[in-house]
Amino acid sequence: LDDNTASNGYGSADLTTLRDLTLKGTLTGEFKSQAFKGCTKLTTLDMTGLTINGGKIGDSAFEGCTKLETLTFNDITEGTIGNAAFKGCTKLESVTFGKITGTELKDALIDQDAFTGCTKLGELTFGDLEHVTIDQNAFKNLASGTLASSSAAKLQFAKLTDVDINASAFEGGAKLKTIQFGAADGLNIASKAFAGCATNASATLTF
Repeated sequence: LDDNTASNGYGSADLTTLRDLTLKGTLTGEFKSQAFKGCTKLTTLDMTGLTINGGKIGDSAFEGCTKLETLTFNDITEGTIGNAAFKGCTKLESVTFGKITGTELKDALIDQDAFTGCTKLGELTFGDLEHVTIDQNAFKNLASGTLASSSAAKLQFAKLTDVDINASAFEGGAKLKTIQFGAADGLNIASKAFAGCATNASATLTF
């Protein structure tokens, strides 16, 4: 995947039978909005070889990819995961992020509704976060349906520095029972960020 492909993209109508997709290289431009929206046969998306450096996975880029089960992100620097980028990926069970880094002038951003409606998402793991905003509704209703591995979902943060978790970011995670924060410096959690999560959820913060 080069910058020209990332900025021009291909419409999802041409790729409806796609089952496996591997993205490699460095994304500095914008991966086209709705590029793979509704690719309902897409099962595997390998992004371990893709570094996002100032680039963006466009709005609704993979929205409605209902067979996608796992996602692993490489490092993200001043990048954006766009609005509704993975919205409605109803079989998505596990998402792992590498290090996400912004600057004092520009946060890295997981945008509104980026993973909303991923109701099977039971394992969500973040590496070190620095100057990052997780926007409102970004993971709304995760782990609210039938989970694949267990009846309880888990959210882990390795380390947080100047991180904003906005209102309703994780709202509705009915089976989200364990939330682990690593060392935190400048962590801002907005009102109702975790509203509607399991009533017996436990949170652990390490400083």
